[in-house]
Amino acid sequence: MSTTPPEPPLNAIAELLKQRDQASSALANIDRALHLELTRAAATGTDAISPTALLRQLVIQPDVANGVLTATDALASAFPHTQGTLGLRSAQGSTRIAGAWRLGQSGTHLLKDSGTSLAPPSLTVPLNGYSIDIGELRLWSVEQQTQTLPEQATIHAFAVAIEAGLGGLILKERLAGDSARDPLTGLFNRRYMEDTLDRELHRAVRKQLELGLILLDIDRFRPFNERYGLPAGDQVLRALGGLIQASFRGSDVCCRYSGQQFVVILPEAPLADTLRRAQQLQVLVRELDLRYEGRTLPRISLAVGIAHFPRHAAKGDNLLAAAESALYRAKQHGPNHVMIAEKYE
Repeated sequence: MSTTPPEPPLNAIAELLKQRDQASSALANIDRALHLELTRAAATGTDAISPTALLRQLVIQPDVANGVLTATDALASAFPHTQGTLGLRSAQGSTRIAGAWRLGQSGTHLLKDSGTSLAPPSLTVPLNGYSIDIGELRLWSVEQQTQTLPEQATIHAFAVAIEAGLGGLILKERLAGDSARDPLTGLFNRRYMEDTLDRELHRAVRKQLELGLILLDIDRFRPFNERYGLPAGDQVLRALGGLIQASFRGSDVCCRYSGQQFVVILPEAPLADTLRRAQQLQVLVRELDLRYEGRTLPRISLAVGIAHFPRHAAKGDNLLAAAESALYRAKQHGPNHVMIAEKYE
């Protein structure tokens, strides 16, 4: 069932590469100005990395998470007598600590043991690349050390590298995400769902984890469309897609499967939790107020089929087939029913 991941638009990739080349050229000039400082660092036994070297490492990373680890490792090496955090900005504007370093050691700790996280940082550098508010770089000088913060030109050079590298990775993920979305509901599409299901099942097998799968179908949706029209039906699908997205964890993968059918993949979810959350969604859907062009539409309900790894199947195709069989039995019982799959070999 594995498919080739969707490719971002070629013109966007071309622009991305152009901007990276420009950033790399600018950093090469900065590197020459920092040559003496880096030479001194090497003479004192510091395994320092240059901004351009960091950029080259960032652009080959597979995703943002690995990019953050690469950046914090480089900052820990370049600034061994400082402590700091690398924060990423969410779409809602909040900032989370994605990486940190402490006295030359990178990781995901929050610097609590030193107490510096409780004091205002010595320096905060906003990170913006490709018109993206990436986040911010914060540094604290360590009072016990004789050295203070490095020259701001040095810090700025590394910030430019991080902006170019992480900004490019974020842009790539957004481009890939756009091509993996259903344009009507904003949920992931079937192709992305199939790739993700294979990947999450592989992880579940490797780490001996559970995985839940929920297959949803709007009851009597064809007669609804015939009576109220396809535009009204599209409004229902949009509203349902938004409700599904808001009702599950950030780690769950919500997808439009086909027509009026939706799939939710729940990594590390026991069967009982998967069933409970499907039933909670059914209640929310029955309470959903639907309107189109000023008129109130009738309430809808969901038929639900549930499958679980490793209880029902070990392969993506088989797990989906088990959920489809359970959904068929749920629909036979009438509207607003949920059924759990039987084992599928």
